[in-house]
Amino acid sequence: MLAICASAASGQGEDRNLADTSSAGSAAPPVCHGEIINRIDVHTYPPFDAGGTRFSARLARLATNLHSTTRPSVVKRFIPIRVGDICEDFRLREAERILRAQPFIADANLIVSPDSAGGVDIDVVTFDEVSLVLDGTVTSKAPIIRALRLGEENLSGSALAVTGAWQNSNFYRDIFKARVVEYQLFGRPYQLSLQGSRNEIGGSWDALVSHPFITDLQRTSWRASAGSSSGYVYFTRAKIPPAALQFTRAYADAGGVLAFGRTRRIFLLGATVSRERERTGRMPVVVLDSAVVPDTSSVLVGRYTEHRTSRVNLLLGFRRLTYMEVRSFDAVEGTQDVRTGMQLATLIGRGLKLTDLDERDYFMSTDLYFGHGTPSSFAGLEFMGERRRDMDTHSTDGVLASGRGAWYAHPGRKHTSIIDAEFSGGWDQRVPFQLKFADREGGLRGYGSSDLAGGRRMVVRLEDRYRLGHVRQLTALGAALWLDAGRLWAGDAPFGVNTNVKYAAGIGILAAIPPRSRRMWRVDFAFPLNDRGDSKFEVRFTNHDFTRWFWREPGDVQTGRERAIPNSVYNWP
Repeated sequence: MLAICASAASGQGEDRNLADTSSAGSAAPPVCHGEIINRIDVHTYPPFDAGGTRFSARLARLATNLHSTTRPSVVKRFIPIRVGDICEDFRLREAERILRAQPFIADANLIVSPDSAGGVDIDVVTFDEVSLVLDGTVTSKAPIIRALRLGEENLSGSALAVTGAWQNSNFYRDIFKARVVEYQLFGRPYQLSLQGSRNEIGGSWDALVSHPFITDLQRTSWRASAGSSSGYVYFTRAKIPPAALQFTRAYADAGGVLAFGRTRRIFLLGATVSRERERTGRMPVVVLDSAVVPDTSSVLVGRYTEHRTSRVNLLLGFRRLTYMEVRSFDAVEGTQDVRTGMQLATLIGRGLKLTDLDERDYFMSTDLYFGHGTPSSFAGLEFMGERRRDMDTHSTDGVLASGRGAWYAHPGRKHTSIIDAEFSGGWDQRVPFQLKFADREGGLRGYGSSDLAGGRRMVVRLEDRYRLGHVRQLTALGAALWLDAGRLWAGDAPFGVNTNVKYAAGIGILAAIPPRSRRMWRVDFAFPLNDRGDSKFEVRFTNHDFTRWFWREPGDVQTGRERAIPNSVYNWP
């Protein structure tokens, strides 16, 4: 929100008044009338307010001492206004939204006040997120601890994220992952992402440098990426150990887009070049703790072949969106900017035969989004799809589709209901592909040990949340009752099965630390309702910011995606 302040005190009193004004949450009418901006000051605050009782004040001071507050210079580089610019409401609101889109900032407000020279002064006030990342999975079946993730989203207040993860594996060796993201490369709003993992066998790495499209005020966006992975892809099957195929992949792409049109009605045009190589083993194996042995199944023998593609890609996009500020949608009570309107991003690629092994093809991918509603009732829909057509055989393969539809009802300050439906499916996949109930992101809670899989998956989630209140102004607490229902269709996936509808119900304990945080700490107790030996009581811990994206594809769907699709040049958080 924009706030207006007629005058300001000085020193610590001024900072406290600014923080209080920003925290008040009261909406204000537009405050800009074309004045010149003569001063911009940035005030950054830690997550916790040191006020309250002695006990809560001590806790707040302790947490603040352990936290590195975002540096003012980091905040200033993100905002699209400078001294000497004309004061415009849209630019100020975009500045607030861009700051809130950063994973290490919980809330941001711009306070505008007139000065004696006939211009305006702007105070930028931000409140940090708790930047600690900690989550995992605990089950009633040995091993009790299945996964753990630990990290820091804003190291030393410098917009640098560093995280590491461990995941228990039933095969050979455990999985370790590391990720580093620099959100202001060279002091500019460029992003550098480096990821690596050690898998059960083999590993992966990925590097991406980009200038993502985060506002209508931009006119350019670009990216370059490269990576590779090697290891085994596992295919679950009922009652027997999973079969595995060795799979390696290498990819690279570079390109960008230009934006045309008026604010809130933007056309995008661009191009990329990409190259990808995928190689899958012919003979399946079973990976044991200390050995790899041949598998007796014939389903996977010679099923996948090697593919090499070099493409030039045309990028086309259209965006007609506005942002609406809401509360308590995907956070306990924090502020969130949701997109209303529509957005379309497409890629059309043509394969070039640069070597004898390169395939000639046409490739197309689409990402379509719609959103409409009010702060008390909002519905959104996003669909992502891709397909490939071979120019020599005229056959179509590599068809992959996924999407999410959701409705949020927030009739009062303490109550939120969510209906969420997600679908994923693959047809004639060229790489190893299987959708599972056990997938942590796209599957069913309570089915983390399920061996059911297929080629298409539908999951519907119903959730009713209620805010319980605050604990000494340090934490906002909530509770949730939820019901999950899901079904698998075999399709043409290896070892795919058609299932009846599986159900799970549970309760969740929600927390935001501090109350304004958009990051949700959550413990879910999941109880499968039609247990036939493929599900277990499960306790799941999560710690995520779900407010920055409407739809993030599950990991087992992303495995089938072409790696050189430049989603980051289209991404508007």
